[in-house]
Amino acid sequence: MTEPRALLGTIALGLVVAGARVGSRILLAVAIARTIDGGSWGTVAPFVAGAVALVLVRAGATTVQGAAMAGASVRLTADLRIRLVRAVFRLGPGWVGRQRTGELEAVMVDGVEKLDAYFRLFLAKVVTAGITAVAVVAVVFAIDPVVGSVVGGLALVLMLLPSIEYRALGPRMRFWSTSYRPLAAEFVDNLQGMSTLKMFGVARHRAAELFRRSDDLCEAAIKLVNVSAIFWGGMAFIAGAGIAAGLTIGALRTSSGAMTSAQLLLVLLLVGECFTPAREIHDAMHLAVWGMSKVDRAYSVLSTAGPVTEVPSPAAAEGLEPSIELDDVRFRYDPSAEPALDGVSLSIRAGETVAIVGGSGAGKTTMASLLLRFFDPQEGAIRIGGRDVGSMSPDQVRAMIALVPQDTFLFHESIRDNLLLANPGASQGDLDRVARWSNADELVDRLPLGFDTVVGERGLRVSGGERQRIAIARALLKDAPILVLDEATSSVEVSSEARIHAALERLRRGRTTLVIAHRLSTVRGADRILVLDRGRLVEQGTHGELLERRGRYAQLVAAQAGG
Repeated sequence: MTEPRALLGTIALGLVVAGARVGSRILLAVAIARTIDGGSWGTVAPFVAGAVALVLVRAGATTVQGAAMAGASVRLTADLRIRLVRAVFRLGPGWVGRQRTGELEAVMVDGVEKLDAYFRLFLAKVVTAGITAVAVVAVVFAIDPVVGSVVGGLALVLMLLPSIEYRALGPRMRFWSTSYRPLAAEFVDNLQGMSTLKMFGVARHRAAELFRRSDDLCEAAIKLVNVSAIFWGGMAFIAGAGIAAGLTIGALRTSSGAMTSAQLLLVLLLVGECFTPAREIHDAMHLAVWGMSKVDRAYSVLSTAGPVTEVPSPAAAEGLEPSIELDDVRFRYDPSAEPALDGVSLSIRAGETVAIVGGSGAGKTTMASLLLRFFDPQEGAIRIGGRDVGSMSPDQVRAMIALVPQDTFLFHESIRDNLLLANPGASQGDLDRVARWSNADELVDRLPLGFDTVVGERGLRVSGGERQRIAIARALLKDAPILVLDEATSSVEVSSEARIHAALERLRRGRTTLVIAHRLSTVRGADRILVLDRGRLVEQGTHGELLERRGRYAQLVAAQAGG
């Protein structure tokens, strides 16, 4: 059953439940009236049997409705979560890297779960309760217009009260939601940075800050509850007053002869049902409003334009020569920020090893991100094999490139699973070969489960050098024609550096290699060195040529040698 059909089905079942509930009361009222009037069991029994049958129908319809509503809600929330995951993967690491992990988690996990109450309880109940309230008031009005008018007027006020409450709670709920997301983000940050907090002795201070923000959130929640309590009291008062007014007026009209005792009995049993639908809407709204506060952020993620443009019919990428060209490339992370790359043009031949150096913020990693299509340049073009990467899909471009990053990310899975990300169809022989070539075989051999050893969250059960060797093995397994080494040895221990350099030399053979380096001692063997400064290409040449020019590169070398 599709979601619109499921919603219509639950509404129909809700009407059956309401109709059975009202109908059973009418039949019961008739049975009681006939009994009071001295009717025989034979004349009363059909009405009692009908009331019992409607009670059974109501029970069955309620069961089916609950299952249908829960099923529709599960499908709707699952669909929303899938859409959010697809949106985040579409937006890619360039966008995700500029968000807070805890805030995204709060939206994609907790926020979607909160929407369950909205889908499961609120939507169907609003329609069902509205129709039921009109129908019951119409029956009471048909019995006696005076009682029906009074009860109907108060029931209308009660039906409008939840929408007034929602308007009052809305701003406070949005404030609570926007306060909750940063708190969740701070909590995740503190968990991930626990060792740093302990090392600097500020764990207690950060914990106190979390407590303070938690208290602020608690205070906001209390204000919500206080406002809500006022409306709860108002709902109870109006419902009670409506029932009392209906029965009092009915009794007075019966004593004056305007109503019969049988009609009064019907009013007695039905007047409460005039206010039940409004209370059901109110109860459902209280559960749903927590989910509604998450909707804006969830749909803002879905509607966010990605940092790369998808082409409807991407050009073929097979057989392209692994050469790289940047033609007057300009890129800013933010329109108001300084350009990260400012008119960069360069050409890298197939099979050439080119190093990119420069100070912090020079644009080195930005160049790699643009090549991998994590972002698209605002001006200029990037070409692989003479073809603009913008004419290909991001997946096509990334299939031609293997990346060994500065900070290798390993999933909380086995070494085998982390390697197979690069080539899911690789055989055990392939894994053994890349482990040997990357000098990761020693690590695998000494671990108790070998390739099936779980490396822990972010690979924390292995050392930095071991993570880099696994990353190199993964790049070897991908066997892409272009290799990007982004500060690949900057954070490894000295004892591992020689092995990693040897593994990188094997990895570079026969590939076009882009080496992004801060430590200039690692780039002397490159065919060419490109020097970036504040987003501009200011020099290029071999190590010796650049030293002779005594320009920016020579200054960087001297600064590192002096340090």
